[in-house]
Amino acid sequence: MAYDLQGTCHFLNASAAIRYYRTQETDAAAVRQKIEEGGIVIGKPKARKGSKLILIDEGTRYAYETK
Repeated sequence: MAYDLQGTCHFLNASAAIRYYRTQETDAAAVRQKIEEGGIVIGKPKARKGSKLILIDEGTRYAYETK
């Protein structure tokens, strides 16, 4: 059975966001600024009916998984 993944801008915590964006050559100060501006959100997003919330990208970022 195929699954559909939809990534979110929600991260487990600030350290996870910094670790994720480091691979895109974005420094910690820029990530903190994105958090302050709301472009990155810390914590779980709201549940969606018919979707399962999972962690992706080495446990840093939340995604919705739908069958």
